[in-house]
Amino acid sequence: MYKIIDLFAGAGGLSLGFQQTGKFNIVMAAENNPNARDTYSRNHPNTEILSDVKEIDYKDIRRRYGAIDVVIGGPPCQGFSNANRQRATISTNNGLVKEYVRAIIELKPSMFVMENVSMLKLSLIHISEPTRLGMI
Repeated sequence: MYKIIDLFAGAGGLSLGFQQTGKFNIVMAAENNPNARDTYSRNHPNTEILSDVKEIDYKDIRRRYGAIDVVIGGPPCQGFSNANRQRATISTNNGLVKEYVRAIIELKPSMFVMENVSMLKLSLIHISEPTRLGMI
């Protein structure tokens, strides 16, 4: 079984899809919204759920769960979206994309799945170490 962590997990739909294959075990999730976190807990009662990705100690996660095979999630991406008409305003949520990248760098999973918008690809210059991640 592959071990997964789900960042920006919402109600757990992405986790559920992976779990339903029978090949993935969701060991930890993170979701800041308390209502979504509550729903996630009901949908995935055996998964540890944390609230703030900025405070996750990934060394501790690896110590408790061993190697993490896959990181999944969809960090907020309003600042990168074509629908964002306020280009002059930098979204504070863009920093959350960097938190997702931090998880990848620190956990070194075999693979990751990041749901986001196409404009993010053009903004990788703003994210530290994108080439180490093999992002295109």
